[in-house]
Amino acid sequence: MQSEDANKPITPQHIFVGAFDGQNCWPKDETYEVWPKLIINIYLKGSQRFIIDDVPFRGSAGRGDSCEPQVLMVNIKQFAALRFANDENGGGYLRKVMTSAPAGWIEKVLGGVGDQSLALSRFLSAHLSHFAFQPSRNLVELAEQISDPPVSLKDEMLTLYRKSRGLEIMRLSCAALVASAESVEHRPSVMSGRQSERVRDYIVANLSTNLTIETIAREAGASVSSVQRHFKQHLGMTVFEFIRSKRLDAARDALERKGVTVMQAAWIAGYLSPSSFITAFKKTYGTPPGVMRA
Repeated sequence: MQSEDANKPITPQHIFVGAFDGQNCWPKDETYEVWPKLIINIYLKGSQRFIIDDVPFRGSAGRGDSCEPQVLMVNIKQFAALRFANDENGGGYLRKVMTSAPAGWIEKVLGGVGDQSLALSRFLSAHLSHFAFQPSRNLVELAEQISDPPVSLKDEMLTLYRKSRGLEIMRLSCAALVASAESVEHRPSVMSGRQSERVRDYIVANLSTNLTIETIAREAGASVSSVQRHFKQHLGMTVFEFIRSKRLDAARDALERKGVTVMQAAWIAGYLSPSSFITAFKKTYGTPPGVMRA
């Protein structure tokens, strides 16, 4: 005897990462069946309306110079019906990045969720639970990298590149959900997390300048010891380990996108010696910088 779900589509067992850049215009009244999964949409420009099991959702980053990226998380706990609803103006231009993971995959990865992540556990156990928030600069950068990857990446390498960023987007989004739901007694931990995000955003925006811990702490409005302690706690590395990592990332990006010389890339990464840069680059990425050149 066939089970009730025998005719259901086969559920993928891996994450999906994709991007949309164009006119937001969908067929009217067309319904799509979607499987249980966690959806994370990052809206970079424009807005979108959709309906799941008669529950309406809207994600919006605004338009023109007033755009403010938005993240919308939706948890689909059971097979559901999805349809898109165009705005009165036909939807307009939409730019977004999408990442999703099947419920089975989520359960395997987060199967041991304990009391410290009670908010996440509750979110993932409820059908159509949703959470919208304004992303950090880091999360927006990851979305931009998915939307506009290096032209040198093809096939499997492009897939790995996008999925690695999709996983980090998922981690940051879940962290934002947990932080927003923290109870009053955990508020100091939330505040230190936000401080670390401000420090991170400041570093990323000023990588080409002479960054000192005193300047960073002053911009964050905190003491040097507080910045160092909380940054290591929330990001798993010291401030200067993070600076070195992001400068190496910038050098790699310049090699891949602009085809700069190894010496120029070393300067971008903050190394006076090209040989030291080559050693650090190979240790981090597993290949010499010359191989990365566009």
